[in-house]
Amino acid sequence: MGLTNIQMKCCEIEQPVESCKPKDFWEEVVSCSSNTDTKCSYYEKIGATMDRMEEMTGSEMRSMEKVASVSVGGGVSFLGFGLKTEFTAGIGMSSSTGLDWSQESSAAFDKAKEVRVEFDIPAKTKTIIYQIVGTCGIFEVRTSRFFRSDTKVGEKVVKPYLLPNGFFCGDNVTTHRF
Repeated sequence: MGLTNIQMKCCEIEQPVESCKPKDFWEEVVSCSSNTDTKCSYYEKIGATMDRMEEMTGSEMRSMEKVASVSVGGGVSFLGFGLKTEFTAGIGMSSSTGLDWSQESSAAFDKAKEVRVEFDIPAKTKTIIYQIVGTCGIFEVRTSRFFRSDTKVGEKVVKPYLLPNGFFCGDNVTTHRF
């Protein structure tokens, strides 16, 4: 006796990205300073995660349970969830970061990867590394856009802004593109 009359209802699974509102901001990744020449390190993370589970609403949690129950395979690409489309339509050219989300690489929307990065800090300098991060509901998108601010100890630190031509601006800082 076999099974008959089975219907899949995948089209009824609500995608969590459909109800999220994307936003972006510059996040401080690491801050280092020293009176002597030294090295600083941090873990650079690029890609998408669902780390924001604590912010899920009840309906989002039920949707994710349905999605998780029909997921197959170990690799996850969040492009399938429509994240890039949502960020492009919802933010486009960001007024808070200057990032044009339509131009962001697909790596930002794939499963996040981490790499250890080490860099030199000149004496009597405070170095801050910033990264453009986007959130949309339960999803967090860490872009490949980083900004390094080197400020002499005691001077004002200015938050970065990405200009449309791809260069960063800020006062009293030496900027480096990564």
